[in-house]
Amino acid sequence: MHNPQARTADGVLLVCGVFMGTYLWSGVLSAATCAIKKETGSRSFRYMNKVFGGILTLFGTVVFLKWFV
Repeated sequence: MHNPQARTADGVLLVCGVFMGTYLWSGVLSAATCAIKKETGSRSFRYMNKVFGGILTLFGTVVFLKWFV
C-alpha cells in the first residue's frame, strides 16, 4: 500500500510542475511576441493579429461544430 504522505508529495510536485511549465511557456510567448513586434512594425503586426485571429476563430468553429453536430 502507498504511503499517503508520498502521494501528497507527488500531487504537490505535479501541480508545481504544471505551474512552472505554464509560467515558462507564457514567458517564451511574450518574449517572442515582443521580438516580432519590434522587427515588423505596428501595421504588419496588426495584420498578423487579424490573420491569426481568423485562424483561431475558424479552428474554434470547426471544433464547436464537430462537438455539437
